[in-house]
Formats: sequence, C-alpha cells, structure tokens
Amino acid sequence: MKRKSIIAGVSVLAVILVVVLFVVVWKDKELVTVFMKGEGGKIGDTIVIDVKVSDIPGEYQASSFVIHFDNQKLKFKGLKQGNVATVGKSSGSTVYPEWQYDVDSANTTGEISTMYLDMTAGEQPFSSRGFRKKKQDVLFRVEFEILTTCAVSDKLSLEVLQATFASVDEKMSLTLQNEKILAESYQITVKE
Repeated sequence: MKRKSIIAGVSVLAVILVVVLFVVVWKDKELVTVFMKGEGGKIGDTIVIDVKVSDIPGEYQASSFVIHFDNQKLKFKGLKQGNVATVGKSSGSTVYPEWQYDVDSANTTGEISTMYLDMTAGEQPFSSRGFRKKKQDVLFRVEFEILTTCAVSDKLSLEVLQATFASVDEKMSLTLQNEKILAESYQITVKE
C-alpha cells in the first residue's frame, strides 16, 4: 500500500514537472528576441554591429529602439540598412526601411534612439513577408568608432533599453514593457 502511494506521488510530481517545463519552453518560444552580432576592433577602428530579430510574428506599422553605449569609449557614426524588408500588402513591392536617428544627440547622451514609421498608411509594414529566420533578420546595422580612451581587452557594453514593434491593434504590439520582446545585451571587445 505504501509503495503504491509513493509511486502515485512520484508520478504526479513527474507530470507537474513536465507541464511546468512545457509552459516555460512554450512561453520562451512566443517571445521575440532582439540581439546583436558583430566583431570587435582595435582602437581607432570603425566597427559595425548588426541588430537582429528572432521573428516578426505579426504586422507592425512602426518600430523603435533605444540602445545605450559608453559615449566616452565609442563614437556613434550612424546606422546602415539591414536586410529585413517591408513588403507592400497590395503591390508586393520590397522596400528596405529608412531608420530615423540623430548622431549628435546619441553621442551627447550615450543613447541611440531610432525609429521606423510606415508613411504609406499601412502599405509597407514590417511583417513575416520581409523576414527569414537566420537569413533575412538584420533590422539595421550600428556603426561605431572605437576611441583612444579605450584600452586593449576593454569590454564595451551595448544595451537595448527600449524595443517596440507597434501595431494598429495595440494588443498585438510587441514591447519590452509588455514583456513580449526579450532584448539581449552585447559586448564589443577591444582587440590588440
């Protein structure tokens, strides 16, 4: 009798663990992740860091990001076009978004604020049509100069403070605040 109750208890515990594991894994699959990839560089080098996204699960008419960097060790030079396109809903035309930003303000504050707004009244939103996982996943590229205030082996952090994919239907929007986006920090290594 005692053995049967121990087996039943272990079985119930195993089922609970499987359910919890499934919920945790499933929740993580729903999150869109913003992350960065790139190479370090030497003092004085200009480097480019890709800002990437793991998925674009809906349709988004606007997107914005704030990325913090050490403006005493890095000089922000601008953004370059990524390879995630917007595809016209009716025309099928492919357009690569133009991200708006201010270099001087970013270098003063140490925060790059950038935004894309679909000015075509919803014809060219971000959507899965212009995204391919691990192939067409670079939203934009950030260009920095490594300043002489750095030392070899310094680790220079980049942190996404704000990330948004905004939809006309607010419930469909993805943001760090509503915990539907996960943003990973990144470190640039100063090389010899």
